[in-house]
Amino acid sequence: MAEANNKMASKHPQVILINDNNEDILGAAAIIAEQVSEFRAIPNANNIGKVVEKFQPPVILFALNTVMESIELYSKLVEEKLVSHNHDAILLCKNKESNIAFRACIKGLFDNYFVYQPLYEKFRLKIIVHNALIKHTVKKYEGITDEQFDIIDEELAELIDKGVECKSALSGSIQDCKNKLGQVVSESSEELTNEDPQKVLENIAKNHLAPMLESLEKELQISLDDMVATMVEKKHWLRKPESIINTKQMNAINNCKKPWRKRKNVTNNICSPRDLKKRPKSKPTKRKVAQ
Repeated sequence: MAEANNKMASKHPQVILINDNNEDILGAAAIIAEQVSEFRAIPNANNIGKVVEKFQPPVILFALNTVMESIELYSKLVEEKLVSHNHDAILLCKNKESNIAFRACIKGLFDNYFVYQPLYEKFRLKIIVHNALIKHTVKKYEGITDEQFDIIDEELAELIDKGVECKSALSGSIQDCKNKLGQVVSESSEELTNEDPQKVLENIAKNHLAPMLESLEKELQISLDDMVATMVEKKHWLRKPESIINTKQMNAINNCKKPWRKRKNVTNNICSPRDLKKRPKSKPTKRKVAQ
């Protein structure tokens, strides 16, 4: 317990969780503390405004007794300019108040919300905090490492990584096109004063835009081909019964194909209704009538 409390009491927190009851936020706080080293859970007190102003954390989570109390506190901090720095405000709420939290986010008061009572989707809380820290380019945040992921199928993990590579390549290609286009426009601005604008635009389209679009199209096609090939390979892998049915279940299914008398542990087998109809009928027993 002492070690857990130390993780939730950083001296220079990048993420703070303001709460009314420490016991209510133990689950959510433990998830964040596992992800972010610079984290601190702070009880709501009269000096909370000064505390926030001192630390200026890029991510502030509010988990007071009710959503209304969290809204009132955050509005007060904003009004008194105690949170004038760039930050993300995240509202933690009970499930029955999620509609209010949703409205507060859509209206723009909070940046996001999370239902922490009951606490079901721990990964959603992680991604909310992760995106907020990445958004504010927190240098001390190490991100989420592969060791923190739950174990999934290796083929599926490779497919995700391949999709990330394709997306990164696409983003890089688009950015390169934007940079080249900006350079072409800058160079052509001088020509517009001396030549016919129509001819200058035709020259830009023919010698600059067309080659860039063609290059972008080729890169997209290569990325898509690679991704489709990976998906096809994944599809063939999924067709294998061993990939979706464990050994015990396969043995039970194969056992159902045998004659009834040769089956083992019949009561524990996975059999179809057709197989159940093949069971030998037991002969009715005659009752003795008392004389």
